[in-house]
Amino acid sequence: MMQKSTKTILWVFLFALSMAFFETSVVVYLREIYYPAGFSFPLQSIEYDIAVTEILREAFSLLMIVSVAIIAGKTALQRFGYFLLVFAVWDIFYYVFLKMLLNWPESFLTYDVLFLIPVTWTGPVIAPILNSVMMLVLGYILVTAANHKRKAVIRPASWVLLIGGALVVLVAYMKDFVRYMDESFTLWQVFLQQNNPQVLERASSFVPDSFSWILFLAGVLMHAVAIFLTARHNFKKGHN
Repeated sequence: MMQKSTKTILWVFLFALSMAFFETSVVVYLREIYYPAGFSFPLQSIEYDIAVTEILREAFSLLMIVSVAIIAGKTALQRFGYFLLVFAVWDIFYYVFLKMLLNWPESFLTYDVLFLIPVTWTGPVIAPILNSVMMLVLGYILVTAANHKRKAVIRPASWVLLIGGALVVLVAYMKDFVRYMDESFTLWQVFLQQNNPQVLERASSFVPDSFSWILFLAGVLMHAVAIFLTARHNFKKGHN
C-alpha cells in the first residue's frame, strides 16, 4: 500500500502539473491574439487592463502554490519544501507544454519573459529550468527528511547562500530591463508604476540581447553549495 507521504507528494505533483497546463493555455490564447506569427521581441503593446490582469494572475499563482504547500506540509520547512516542488514542476512543465502545443521555444537559449513582479524578468529558458532543477532537489530534501521522521534543518550558512544566491539570480534576470527603463524613468516609476501607460509603452520596446551568465551561474553555484550542505546535514547517519 502506498504510504501517506508518497500519496501527498503524488497529489502535489499532479496539482503542479495541472497548474502548468492552465498557465500554458493562457499563454497560448495570448499568443494567438498578440503574436499570431510567432512570439518574438520587442513585445506587442497590450491594453492596460490586460497588463494588470497578467500581473495579478502571477500574484495569485504564487498564492495558489503557497496554499497547497501549507496544506501539504506539517512543519515550516516541509511546507517550504512543498512550495519549491510545486513551483519547480509548474515552471518546467510550462515549457514542456508550450513545446508540445506551439513547438516553442526553438531552443534552450531562446529568450522569454519569465516574470513580471516586481518588474519584467527576461532570460534564456534554460536559466529558469536550471533554477527549477535546484528547487526540485532542495524541495525533495526538505520533504523527505520530514517524511522519514527527521527534523528537516537548513543551517544559517546555507540560508545565507540560498538567499544570497536568489538575490544574485534575480539581479541577473532584471538588471538589463531596469537599466533600459532607467534611461526614461526613475527607479521608483519602474518598480512601482508598471501599469502606467507610458511605462508600459517603453517596456514593450525592450529587446533582451544579452544575459549575465557569470552573475547567474554565481547564484546557481551558491545554491548548489547550500543544497549539498543541507543534504549532507539532513541525511547523515544519526541525524534526528
